[in-house]
Amino acid sequence: MGNRQKQSGQTDYLLLLIVIIVGVTVGNLLSNWITARVALYQTEQALIEFNEQLSTQISTDTTRRQTQRLASNRASTEKTRKQELQIRQQRANTRIGQFLAKSCEEWKATDQRYASRTSQLEMEKACQQYDDYLNTGMVPSGGFR
Repeated sequence: MGNRQKQSGQTDYLLLLIVIIVGVTVGNLLSNWITARVALYQTEQALIEFNEQLSTQISTDTTRRQTQRLASNRASTEKTRKQELQIRQQRANTRIGQFLAKSCEEWKATDQRYASRTSQLEMEKACQQYDDYLNTGMVPSGGFR
């Protein structure tokens, strides 16, 4: 009987040793799995935050570039408009410009006085020639009347 108790005690210790080894191994594996999941979650959150910051930065940069482009276009357009107005004024001050302006004004007065279809057509023609000259600098091809 003593031998049997000795074997049973050794079996209990062996079983306890196996249970402890399995428990420690499972605990370590579980701990490693939990640590990996936490690291994965933190990485995902960092990527989401990075993407949001990147999107915000891209949006801000795009808006800033568009604003700069619009400001540049406005400045360029304003400069071009001033140059065009200056050129129109210079053309208006020439002998041809003054002649065409006078012709346009005379046809306007004639149209107001007579209000005929002919006076209206001639007024439109004379004023269009004047406007075309101011815009292009080209002398009307039909000559002057």
